[in-house]
Amino acid sequence: MELKTNVLYYGDNLDILRKYLPDESIDLIYLDPPFNSNRSYNVLFRESSGAGSEAQIEAFEDTWQWGPTAQGAYEEVVMGPRQRVARMLQAMVEGLGHNDVTAYLSMMAVRLVELHRVLKPTGSLYLHCDPTAGHYLKVLMDAVFGASNFLNEIVWCYDTGGRATGSFPRKHDIILRYGLTKHAAFYYDNVALPRDPSTMHEVVLTDEHGRKYQRNIKGGREYRYYLDRGVLPNDWWSDIQALNPAAKERLGYPTQKPLALLERIVSASSNPGDVVLDPFCGCGTAVHAAHKLGRRWIGVDITPLATGLIRRRMQKAFPGIEIQVVGEPVDLAGAQELASTKPRHFEYWVVDKLDAHPTGGKGPDLDGVKPFKEFGGKPKRAVISVKGTKSVNPEMIREVLGALGPDKPIGILVTLAEPTKGMVAQAAAAGFYDSSGQKYQRVQVMTVREILSGKRASLPCPASPFANAPTEREKGKQPKLPRWAAGGFPKAALEKEKGEQGRFQ
Repeated sequence: MELKTNVLYYGDNLDILRKYLPDESIDLIYLDPPFNSNRSYNVLFRESSGAGSEAQIEAFEDTWQWGPTAQGAYEEVVMGPRQRVARMLQAMVEGLGHNDVTAYLSMMAVRLVELHRVLKPTGSLYLHCDPTAGHYLKVLMDAVFGASNFLNEIVWCYDTGGRATGSFPRKHDIILRYGLTKHAAFYYDNVALPRDPSTMHEVVLTDEHGRKYQRNIKGGREYRYYLDRGVLPNDWWSDIQALNPAAKERLGYPTQKPLALLERIVSASSNPGDVVLDPFCGCGTAVHAAHKLGRRWIGVDITPLATGLIRRRMQKAFPGIEIQVVGEPVDLAGAQELASTKPRHFEYWVVDKLDAHPTGGKGPDLDGVKPFKEFGGKPKRAVISVKGTKSVNPEMIREVLGALGPDKPIGILVTLAEPTKGMVAQAAAAGFYDSSGQKYQRVQVMTVREILSGKRASLPCPASPFANAPTEREKGKQPKLPRWAAGGFPKAALEKEKGEQGRFQ
């Protein structure tokens, strides 16, 4: 199969991995799989002004409950060829019982086996986890990759967020790094930090090629530490803070990670042109970092809310970029299939096509709202109702009319089936909304077929409800390499240093 890159996939990442990703095709995998029992994750869409909107909708829930899906994943692993993984998962389930944690571990185990398959021999996998299930994931990862291929436990420390009073505040995440072998690619110079000469309490010397260094003599041997090469960060990272609520890059996604964190990971374990995969891509920080640093990338998420959010983020950050979303409907047949199999996702997809934000079908705002501005007046909203049923009726028009109000003067009804003539006449009878002398139909009826062909609602000064990611000024921006790595020193000196890696740090 041919590997497509710079592409988003909508769907279950297990299916995507098996259908689209060949063996040993990925250089770097980063994943931040959600787990937090009894918690719903929400996407909060911000108005273009930066203020939070009233509507928030459920993006996905932790459905890690023991049921047929978890049981099927468990049986697939236990009866599969990877018996070391099978024995470990079986022991966990037998020891812990059938519950949310073991359901999560079963669902993760079958996916980790697939991620192991697609990783190149020189590749690395970074698994981002929190204290809820991180210790179990570490044991599971040892079974999948082999304990000897565990490379790092990175502790990401931060001070942002609330402060606990009944226990010590939880202010760190764990990132586990594994490779297929102990020799996974690692690029020292991409992530090295400037060396501070004061830490060694040694004088700064200059070698015969003009390079400044400090030295340490042990057992009669000289060890040189060149200032221009820098020093690696430790395995605890406190120099990168979690996003605060006012951060410019924040998109409203509750588990969003800072771009600087992903840039460090991408830089450390890949080179420009390499392929980066995020199978739980959420709001797309990993693919953003990959594109910014000149890598090819693949993102996967199970909800069209995420793929829509990522598409907008990338198009804002990298003007002119073309984003393909594989798995979303491209024709009427695809829309009909989505409506019949995942009706809620169908509603999200339609609202996303209208560049509006969904409300989850809760409350008086129906399935979505799209903000607009009066000519010189206050912001208002159009309400959106989406109907994916095979038949339509006049009650759908009345439902839209009932949701209208002073701040919501326009309603949009989108139907999968063709509306009846009576419905069209009833919508027309609702009259017009006057905005600075321009008239707009109060109830506008559109079909999915028309939306696929490019038709959109008629509104005064439509506004985006989405927070904008900062525009990147440079594509393929790469940390500056020291002069010796960039060819700034004589070849003899470079070869000498490369040949004595154990001595010259």
